[in-house]
Amino acid sequence: NYISDPLKGATNVISSLLGSAPVGTRLYKFDFQLGNLVSYDRGQNGWSDPNVTLSPGEGAIVENTGTEGFDLPFMGAVGNPSQPLGIRTAARNFVGLPVPAAGRLSEVLSMTWAAGDVIQRYDNANAAFQTFTYGANGWDVEPFVSPGEAIFVSLVGR
Repeated sequence: NYISDPLKGATNVISSLLGSAPVGTRLYKFDFQLGNLVSYDRGQNGWSDPNVTLSPGEGAIVENTGTEGFDLPFMGAVGNPSQPLGIRTAARNFVGLPVPAAGRLSEVLSMTWAAGDVIQRYDNANAAFQTFTYGANGWDVEPFVSPGEAIFVSLVGR
């Protein structure tokens, strides 16, 4: 599951946010300095690094290696809806909305797009990515984003 915590909790560390995750659960976060995903594992004694944060606007992947599902009850205060996403120009970014909003991208995110920008969102039902491209006349199909959902945003050079 591609997730994002849209709320500012008392603490946004994974040991608090994902405390109910069963042993064997894995969390992946994108590390811009390393240029790849870094994994954190839930073992018998807790998370491999319990102080890793999942702040509003950051994306993550949760892999449940078990057979039972579990809930991720995000709790906290709604942040500033005009908070910009942590997007780096001309890079592939893994982000989520910094507030619990749902809708078409133009409705929930104030951002200037350029021809060639691409959004990818994972469709769990079909186990495949949906790709949306911004062209000279706007989006081919405007992406819809759900609360707590992480998406890949690739920007062309500005």
